[in-house]
Amino acid sequence: MKKIFILLFAVAVSFGCSDGSTGSVTESGSSGKDVCSSSEPCADKSQPAETPVQEKTGVEEEAKPETAGESQAESAEYSRKNNTRDAPGPVSYGKDSVENTSVSVPGKKKTKVVFLIADGAGPSIFNLLIEYARYSKKSPYGGKPSNLEKMMNAGRIAYVINGTAKTLVTDSAAAATQLATGKLTNPGNLGVDDKFFKAENLAELSKKKGLATGVVTNTHITDATPGAFAAHVNNRNKHEFIALSYLDADLDVVLGGGAKYFINSSAFRLENGLRRQIPYASKIDKEGGKLNILPEIRKKGYDVVFDRQNLKNYSGRKLFGLFASHGMAYEIARPEHEPSLSEMSSKALEVLSKNEKGFFLMIESGLIDWVAHPNETGAVMKELLEFDRLLGVLISYINRNPETLLVITADHDTGGVGFEYAHLDAADYERRKAAGYELFSKTDGYSNGEYVAGVTDHMDYAAKENLDILAGQKKTYVDMFREIKELSETERTPQKISEIFYEGTGLRLPPEKFTPDMGVEQLSRVFNKETGMFWGSHNHTGAPLLTVYYGNQGSLRGGVLQNTELHDTIEEFIKAD
Repeated sequence: MKKIFILLFAVAVSFGCSDGSTGSVTESGSSGKDVCSSSEPCADKSQPAETPVQEKTGVEEEAKPETAGESQAESAEYSRKNNTRDAPGPVSYGKDSVENTSVSVPGKKKTKVVFLIADGAGPSIFNLLIEYARYSKKSPYGGKPSNLEKMMNAGRIAYVINGTAKTLVTDSAAAATQLATGKLTNPGNLGVDDKFFKAENLAELSKKKGLATGVVTNTHITDATPGAFAAHVNNRNKHEFIALSYLDADLDVVLGGGAKYFINSSAFRLENGLRRQIPYASKIDKEGGKLNILPEIRKKGYDVVFDRQNLKNYSGRKLFGLFASHGMAYEIARPEHEPSLSEMSSKALEVLSKNEKGFFLMIESGLIDWVAHPNETGAVMKELLEFDRLLGVLISYINRNPETLLVITADHDTGGVGFEYAHLDAADYERRKAAGYELFSKTDGYSNGEYVAGVTDHMDYAAKENLDILAGQKKTYVDMFREIKELSETERTPQKISEIFYEGTGLRLPPEKFTPDMGVEQLSRVFNKETGMFWGSHNHTGAPLLTVYYGNQGSLRGGVLQNTELHDTIEEFIKAD
């Protein structure tokens, strides 16, 4: 097993195209095909996707005047713009120990499947978590392995490639579709094969078997990965159409962001008191939702919640949670009213477990990808720590429910990250040495890019303490850049930028490292160079992926797999008596 693991991390990373620099997508053109069936390809449509959606929701009534109470609520609305959560506590390993779970549970009475997709988390990103737990002197792990490493050792590992029908590099839509349906497709497609035929997904299959079904994400529920388990459309950017698809999918639990695709600003006038229930109501107004599907959601029998406390208190059987207007907040700055990924997943397990036959649950840790696109290394570490807390929840659940199968994978790698060594000039060498860095020198080295015998070469091989710097970052580069932009020209000095950088990262660097015109990418380079981080790209790469089977694995296939085969493996498990 260790040899396989080493092989995974040794594979050279090849680079490709991305579907967006922030992990979210921008509206783009469409071929005109939109509604898909299993018997024929998507037909050309002259009308935009919004037209059939409006016809189906049927909420074209005249807007009612806003009540005085709603107006007062709007003026005193719940705003946590600058609030950030306290640093997370110790990482939970679950109440029970991790044992070898490469077993089959004979005569299982229930079928329980959790499909966990860490968006953008190639092996090198997972390695940040594994090394942090092993080597950090300040981490909550105390030198113990991460939950991920424990599950890798106790479960079974597969090496997964994820090319599409025509490409070596994928986007999340195609990758999630191939994982959800087992059909090869092409970038941009969601729930359809490469010929645009509708393909049944694992949630639909599970529903036919009488299982409860759910989707959880910390992005928005109309994003590519969750959308692949609910929609069938040839363009991942048709968010309103994907939102409408959740009505037909009729899942038992849906949790994530994306409220602006389900609620428009006029809905606050149509439904008395709605504005007061939603902490982020002002964002829905600003971001301009087109539809109000909320009444239709309630007609489907859903209880709808909008914040962390109401999620925590929920005890019903059919739950729809919308916790942000668009994507949910990064873990590095998550507001109090938003639940964490582990909290959402724990509630989903609680609700779905009420089904007597079992359930299928897809969980996406989607913000790993969103922060990897701009190479936000510290923010990636924060997302990985929350991911590992979720694994602690799942370990505990599976130890109590051994019939459960957990499949952990990624849809693709983002960024091609890793540690590298650096050749230091004299000034950086003296500064880092004074700060306590572990440095090395040799008598033969580089001078102006040329290798010269007898020249002292000072080397920084990325000290293990750098992991603590990553985990200790408090702000994203984007947030730091916003602070810099708000400064006047006279205030925007290298010294002031150095102070902002220190407040956000904990790194005290000399002012000459900064310039008044620095952007997000330049701040990223300064931080990553200081911590020994190498990012090969801002895009998706074609790196192979790590997949871990844990729990009731039975005869599930390991080895080298195309990602469509993960679907096939799960499908066989669901269909088994």
